[in-house]
Amino acid sequence: MTSIKDDPITPDEFAVLRMSGYFSDEEIMALMLAKAIEKMENGSFHSHFPHFQLQDLTNEEHRHNFRFNKEDIYVLSTLLGLPDQYRSARNRIVWSGLDGLCVVLRRLAYPNRLGDLVPMFGHSVSELSEIFNCTLNDLHTMHSHRVQSITQPWVHHEEFAQAVFDKGAALKHIWGFIDGTVRHVCRPKIGQHELFSGHKQYHCVKYQHVMCPNGLVVHSFGPFHGRQHDSAMFRESGLENLLQTVIDSQGNQLALYGDGGYMNRPWLFTPFCCTQINTPERQAYNTMMSNSRVSVEWGFGKVCSLFSFVNYYTNQKVFLQPLGPYFTMAMIFTNLHTCLYGLEVSTFFGIYPPTIEEYLM
Repeated sequence: MTSIKDDPITPDEFAVLRMSGYFSDEEIMALMLAKAIEKMENGSFHSHFPHFQLQDLTNEEHRHNFRFNKEDIYVLSTLLGLPDQYRSARNRIVWSGLDGLCVVLRRLAYPNRLGDLVPMFGHSVSELSEIFNCTLNDLHTMHSHRVQSITQPWVHHEEFAQAVFDKGAALKHIWGFIDGTVRHVCRPKIGQHELFSGHKQYHCVKYQHVMCPNGLVVHSFGPFHGRQHDSAMFRESGLENLLQTVIDSQGNQLALYGDGGYMNRPWLFTPFCCTQINTPERQAYNTMMSNSRVSVEWGFGKVCSLFSFVNYYTNQKVFLQPLGPYFTMAMIFTNLHTCLYGLEVSTFFGIYPPTIEEYLM
């Protein structure tokens, strides 16, 4: 008897053979699956899908897949300075900067495997990998500085400090909030001791962020080892030297506010610890500052909500992937999303973010 393995059958013949009773339904499905896997491994599976056309998707599909409206993606592609065309010598493929931006956004938006993106973009897995890595590397090279400086054109320290104070803060000179965030990572084969957090009880990396009252992250640094303390991150980030230069028009030092993991400085204030709360005034101080600081947690959580790829720990492989550029670009895209569509933080403090043109000056 002729077996499935020995008899090559095209998909067009399946219906005829099913009606003839030569193959069972299970055998037909097994053959279809085997052929699909073979084509995917040989790089030809993508040829069954049309190449990606951004204009063919609805606006709802754009928001779901890329986190931005259709017309805004065209604007972002131009403002981000992506070239009109990329050309790969290795895979001999050509793609536009717009297509590359869509691949990066789709990949970061959800923890997909590259094979899951083949039907949408019409490229093989190896081609998608090159498109994603090449475009993301270009974006990181051109724009990573946007979360490495606290003196950017859209940052108005005195205005920020006044907005924080008007919202009920106990101090008049707090212009932003600093915090560290922990991201669970896949357990590595080496370096487990450095990445393991005794507090969280899993392997992780840490990032440090400075959030402004307008809802934008102005400074982001990392990743650090999971064992590292917040104060060590602050010291290694070099942020202390930058903060010392931030003064108001009267010559007064302006400062950030952080949690108890940091040390008090003239440019960085923290709450009183439990052993120091011995007066009603100190308790009131902690309460007032906590109410302001808690609001910025909305902003810190937005990046993982919009771009959950950076929050899916089985995809976070420390020694196999550039986690720092992944998270940095997710943070910049989150800032751009806030510029376009707002955030609860800016509404709470009454300080609204700049336009995307102002942010990308």
